[in-house]
Amino acid sequence: METIMKRATNGDWADAQSTVRAVTFGELAKLAIPAMKAYQSDLFHDAKWIADYVNGPMRFFWGFDEAGTDMNDRLAGVSRDNKFCVIISQDERENWYVNIQEV
Repeated sequence: METIMKRATNGDWADAQSTVRAVTFGELAKLAIPAMKAYQSDLFHDAKWIADYVNGPMRFFWGFDEAGTDMNDRLAGVSRDNKFCVIISQDERENWYVNIQEV
């Protein structure tokens, strides 16, 4: 898989946070949904985790397989077949990006 790099929005975190979280979840869901055969409800928990823990520039790990998803701030906490590193970043012009890289 190629690295996914999505420009989410611009502005300070107070203005950008909702869009950054939505873009992050949307890109992860697009990867997982075609492969998942069970526990699709894990995506609800992923959305909640993103809402609770994505609070600015950061890195976390996420994985999926046909039986669900895992999300953690440590790679060791992800026990799925397909593993990704998600990086939320902001450049000097206040553009926010979501980068998703296979690990």
